[in-house]
Amino acid sequence: MELRDIGWALGELSANHRDAVLLAGKGVSIEDAACQLAIPEGTFKSRVARGRMRLRKLIEDRDARPL
Repeated sequence: MELRDIGWALGELSANHRDAVLLAGKGVSIEDAACQLAIPEGTFKSRVARGRMRLRKLIEDRDARPL
């Protein structure tokens, strides 16, 4: 896996999922991240979970990655 693959996969996420995953990856607390995105905490957690699941699928699917 190369760094460009991760960048590409992040670009394939919706903006909502990407923002949530990036905030979680930076270690921002659930409370602070939800406040920054102006969404409920449960919505933030859901977006992180779904975004991570989509990232995993994109990264594992070698046929989906750019050459």
